Amino acid sequence: DIATVARQRELTETTVYGHLAQAISAGLLQASEVLDLDKASLLEIESAIESLPEAAENRQMKPVFEALDGAYDYGIIRCVMASICP
Repeated sequence: DIATVARQRELTETTVYGHLAQAISAGLLQASEVLDLDKASLLEIESAIESLPEAAENRQMKPVFEALDGAYDYGIIRCVMASICP
C-alpha cells in the first residue's frame, strides 16, 4: 500500500509514486506489480493514455486525469504512463 510505504519512509505519496514511475520506466518493475488495480482498471487507464498521444508524449497527466473523470490518482496515472512511454 502506497500510503503505508510513504508513512514508513516519511515521504509523501507523490514521492513514492515518482520513485515507482522511475523504476517502471527503467524496466525494473511492471505497473501491475506495484499498483493495486484490477486488470480492467489498468486497461482503462492505458486506453485513456493511448487516446491522448500528445499528452502521453509530453507526459501531461491532467488531460488523462480529466478523461478518466478524476477516477484515478495522478500517481497511478504517472506509473501507468511510465509503463507505456518509458
